[in-house]
Amino acid sequence: MAEETKTDAVTTGPAAVHPLDEKPRFDISIPLTLDMFKVEAKDVLNLKLSEVIGNKFLAKRGASERDREVTTITDEVTTEFFEGTRFIGLLFSAGWAAPC
Repeated sequence: MAEETKTDAVTTGPAAVHPLDEKPRFDISIPLTLDMFKVEAKDVLNLKLSEVIGNKFLAKRGASERDREVTTITDEVTTEFFEGTRFIGLLFSAGWAAPC
């Protein structure tokens, strides 16, 4: 009869540590207070766009709406470019990813 061999599971990397055995990631000697979490209230209805997300944007170049739909050429603009605009769409993307 062939002898059965058991192989132990090979683990790679550091051994698992129970969360209660880990060192704290922050200074637990300082007691938590409500003042640590207070943030000054902002009047969000009267904020300017540049106060929230900055003042440099990319806008598609083109004389008409149709030109802007088909081009990939962009210009760097500021918030003054959007004055009088009722709605603004924002696209968040990674630098390495092409726009959707």
